[in-house]
Amino acid sequence: MAGRQTLCGNGLKQSFRGPVGQKEAIGVSPSEMLLIALASCSSVDIVEGLEKKRKKLTLLEVIASGEQDPDPPWAYRKILLTHL
Repeated sequence: MAGRQTLCGNGLKQSFRGPVGQKEAIGVSPSEMLLIALASCSSVDIVEGLEKKRKKLTLLEVIASGEQDPDPPWAYRKILLTHL
């Protein structure tokens, strides 16, 4: 899933089916948006918790990955968030 996230200013470009013959969609798929949302929400919780403890944070990186079923509706069977 990595490599297809496209940030556009303060937003995301959502994936869509391109013209006939185009092999890959452009932008972020809905299932990738779910991983981005989970990473974002967990980051906010961590930052707010550290602020309450008056701990200084200079960088927070989150790696989000998941395993999906190969067939529709492509449900996630496993999601892993790694906070660095």
